[in-house]
Amino acid sequence: MADIRCNFERLVDSFKQRGKTHIQASQAAARQDPEAHKEFLLARNTNPAQRQIIEKAYGKDV
Repeated sequence: MADIRCNFERLVDSFKQRGKTHIQASQAAARQDPEAHKEFLLARNTNPAQRQIIEKAYGKDV
């Protein structure tokens, strides 16, 4: 999971280098690699309720 998280952060950085704000870069990266974005969110959220919301948002049950 650490590799996916790093990949997502590198993707955000690449968009930021192209002149996007952090929010724009994060949104663009999430659209480009939704699986990495989901894994990144799950790595940051340990609350079971939040994890369930993230899983459902990506169409998968916990």
